Amino acid sequence: AYASVMFLYLDDLHALLMEYDTPQVLAWVNAVQVEMDKTLVSFPDPDKISKVETFQDFYMVVAGCPIACEDHPQVAITIAASLAHTALSITRPDGRPTAVRVGVSSGPLCAGVIGLKSPRWSVFGDTVNTASRMA
Repeated sequence: AYASVMFLYLDDLHALLMEYDTPQVLAWVNAVQVEMDKTLVSFPDPDKISKVETFQDFYMVVAGCPIACEDHPQVAITIAASLAHTALSITRPDGRPTAVRVGVSSGPLCAGVIGLKSPRWSVFGDTVNTASRMA
């Protein structure tokens, strides 16, 4: 399948963890991810995007998978811009606006459920790796 993958990384998470109390930083990360989730839910074509995974400082979204759409590159760029704008509205523990790095790549990928104890749906392939490295 062809789709577009977007990675969004929070800037300075590890530096903030060294400087501020972990619960304070965790509250910030949660606030960012909750607001990003709200942005995804309010997207005009929610069937065209899927939140794949979040872990510490990254947020991954795929456009055009599992439901294919021809305009997946445009959808991925649109949601990336929306999420970056959303992040800027959230104050970091140091009082600055949240800055992010974004990477988007379009191309072939494979999607499926992996694992037994805590199975999860994910996407794999060079398209995913390229998006991650671009951010």
